[in-house]
Amino acid sequence: MKIIVTIPKSVPARLWQQVANNQAKLKADIMGIPWIDADILVILPENGRVMTKGRGRTQLMAHG
Repeated sequence: MKIIVTIPKSVPARLWQQVANNQAKLKADIMGIPWIDADILVILPENGRVMTKGRGRTQLMAHG
């Protein structure tokens, strides 16, 4: 199951990584999914910018 996190426009760009990590880890915990097994998509406020983390990975990676 994919975890989707949307970062609001009110969050400054310098905090996107921190907020994305916190929200994604919280959602994974709530869903009972270990971080290493989580499949995550983070939608950033800038058009076309996202972060992803696939199963088996430990960190979010920025794209766009």
